[in-house]
Amino acid sequence: PAIVLPGSDVAALAPQLFQKAMFNTGQVCVALKRLYVHASQYEEMVAALGAEAREKVQQLGDGLTPGTVYGPLNNAMQRDRVEELVEDARADGARVVA
Repeated sequence: PAIVLPGSDVAALAPQLFQKAMFNTGQVCVALKRLYVHASQYEEMVAALGAEAREKVQQLGDGLTPGTVYGPLNNAMQRDRVEELVEDARADGARVVA
């Protein structure tokens, strides 16, 4: 997990945290799975990570194409699992920002 303490530089941390979560499209055991952010900076971090995701979508694609940083999920079963996790989070009140 990662912990963002009060007074942290959210703008500087967001790109690093995004990269740690999305390393190998998030399909490795060392990818960031949990992020704890102090309530005083929660909304700022949500906005910053959402902006990071919207920016990085341009680097999503075929792993053999130059400029691609984030490739596809490994297989249909993995895609279905990610979709299930997102829908479960939404059902529990989460909001998708990117």
